[in-house]
Amino acid sequence: MEKEKKNSILKTRSERFAFVMATLQEIFCPEKPVSSRKVKIYEKLLEPFSIEAIERAAEDIAYSKRIHAFPLPVDFIDAIQVSECKLEEEGLKLWNTACMLAFTSNYPSEDDLLNRTIELAFGSWRKFGETKPDNDWDRTHFIRCYKIVMKGRPEKFLEQGKDKMLKGGNKND
Repeated sequence: MEKEKKNSILKTRSERFAFVMATLQEIFCPEKPVSSRKVKIYEKLLEPFSIEAIERAAEDIAYSKRIHAFPLPVDFIDAIQVSECKLEEEGLKLWNTACMLAFTSNYPSEDDLLNRTIELAFGSWRKFGETKPDNDWDRTHFIRCYKIVMKGRPEKFLEQGKDKMLKGGNKND
């Protein structure tokens, strides 16, 4: 709830990024303000990553960093990569759970996360049931959709899918 409120107030990526930097400044070096130049440099270096990934990385850094110094860009990148690896592992576990449930015809699941991922990836449990557990494309697509659901961006993914369909793309792209 608090995060939603903060994100609705801070609209632009730059505003959200500046807020992240100011928060880390308060935690790691309250006596020395972060210059606007430093904020711009960090923002440019971390531009390839989504603001959501940067915000999660900042939170991870705040909870885990042991040295009382302002985090370097590489600290953000490391935290983002660790987060992506964790999501990949969790997505694979959820895939295996979904396959087991589909095999035993024990679906839909009571797990809302699993149901949302199935719906995003395949449209329905029935369509998921038509897939094969050893299909690499389906597994990869499921994990990608799991990451999207976990990052709270399924609407963006669906819009991209509609655009791709209009341009003639398919799952073999």
